[in-house]
Amino acid sequence: MKIILINPYFESHIITPPLGLGYLSSYLKKKSGDVSVSIIDCLANNINETRLVETIVEEKPDLVGLTVYSTFYENSRDIVRDIKKKNKNVLIVLGGPHASALPEFVLQDTGADFVIFGE
Repeated sequence: MKIILINPYFESHIITPPLGLGYLSSYLKKKSGDVSVSIIDCLANNINETRLVETIVEEKPDLVGLTVYSTFYENSRDIVRDIKKKNKNVLIVLGGPHASALPEFVLQDTGADFVIFGE
């Protein structure tokens, strides 16, 4: 299984490593011998939404995990919708602060396949 975990781009002068995605990646690699996990940190690498979606289409992952922040919720929703337009078969899992605060709304509004909350 090929998994891509995404820290989306947003305007910020502070760039910190996406530790939560790092923990998830490490856990998945440790618990499953047949998994490839990569992290795309859009903030650190200045990757906009268009380039991110192009990368996802090129890489053809089985599953995409996306962190959802409340302040930039609309960007995350658009990313999910754009990925699904290009590949409706890829599974999309959302997590993070906004997904934890409003899991049912986020699931219905974005068109994602799963929301992880309370992590």
